Amino acid sequence: MEYPNKGTLFLTEDKKSPKFPDMNGYIKIERDYLKQLMDKSDSLVEIKLSGWKKIFASGKKGVSLVIDTYVKPDADSVPKSQEKDPWE
Repeated sequence: MEYPNKGTLFLTEDKKSPKFPDMNGYIKIERDYLKQLMDKSDSLVEIKLSGWKKIFASGKKGVSLVIDTYVKPDADSVPKSQEKDPWE
């Protein structure tokens, strides 16, 4: 199963020179999310990533990546019905 907005970096096993990257991999981004980021941006698109060191089922060591898509809601966007304590 493919999971959107996630990816993986694996340790490079056969570095042919010191200039080769220490890790390589991929990240798959939902097209709609990418369009939203591009619409909000002037020239640079910033994507926040979170990563976890992991040993995968294959035995390879790497980093599991997730794009942080959480956006804190504006205070003005909170519905008025949620401003009061529901127990009052």
